[in-house]
Amino acid sequence: MYVGSISMEGAFHPKKERPLPEKDKEVYEYGNAMLALNLLEDCRRQLAGYRHVNEVVAMSVLKAVDPCPLRLMQSRWDKLYPSTFIRSDLRPTHLSRVLREMGGNVSRWYDLFSALVPGGDLLLYDLTSIIRYSENVKLAARGYNKDHVYREQVGVVMAFSTTSMLQVGVDVFNGSIRDVSTIRDFLARLKRDDIGFILDTGFTGEPLVRELRRDGIGYVVPLKRNSKEYGKPVFDTFFEYRAKGDAGI
Repeated sequence: MYVGSISMEGAFHPKKERPLPEKDKEVYEYGNAMLALNLLEDCRRQLAGYRHVNEVVAMSVLKAVDPCPLRLMQSRWDKLYPSTFIRSDLRPTHLSRVLREMGGNVSRWYDLFSALVPGGDLLLYDLTSIIRYSENVKLAARGYNKDHVYREQVGVVMAFSTTSMLQVGVDVFNGSIRDVSTIRDFLARLKRDDIGFILDTGFTGEPLVRELRRDGIGYVVPLKRNSKEYGKPVFDTFFEYRAKGDAGI
C-alpha cells in the first residue's frame, strides 16, 4: 500500500489523506421498470394478501424489462428504481421455493385471472400439445395431436380475453385427455358465468353445448351437419373453408 514518498535528501513525506466524495444518492434505472410496475398495479392489488407478492411483482418486472436466470435476478433487481421501495428476496434458493409454491396453488391464480376478466367478456380458448422427449414428465401420455399423430405428449390449455387480450387461464393436462374434458375443469376453476367462449372444432360435442346452455354461458362452436341441436335443417348452403363445408351455431 502506498504510504508516502522519500525525497532525494532522504526525507520521508507521508501521503496526504484525501477525503472520499460523499455519495448522497445512487443511480437507478427508472423508465421501463416503473412502466412495467404501473401496468401490474391491478395484479398487485389482487395479490395484496399473498405473502410472496413482492417476489412475484419483482420477477414479473424483470421478465418484462430484462429477462435473466434466477441466479442473476437479485443483482439485476437492485439496479431498478422499484427496488428502493419494494423489498424482495430474489436469492435463487428462495425463488425456487416461491415458484414451487406458486405451481402447487393453481386456484389462487385462477382467482386472480377471474378478477381481471371484464364482465361479459368473450374468451378465446384452445388446447395445444407439446411432444414429450424427457422421461421425467409425469403428465405425458399417448394421444393424438392436431396433425393426428399418436405421440407421447402433454396438453397445454390457454385462454385469452378478447377485450384486454390478456391471458386469463393456463393449465397443463395429461396428454391423452380430450379437448372437451379440459373445458369443464377450466370452468370449475375460473368460477365465472358472465363470459362466453369461441371454440374450435376440437371442442365439438353436443353434451358440452347443452352444459354451456344450461349454465347460461354464451358460446360459438361448430357442429356437425347432422347435429340434433339444429332441430330441423335450417341451412341450404354451408360455410366452406379449405375445401370443406360445415355449419355452426
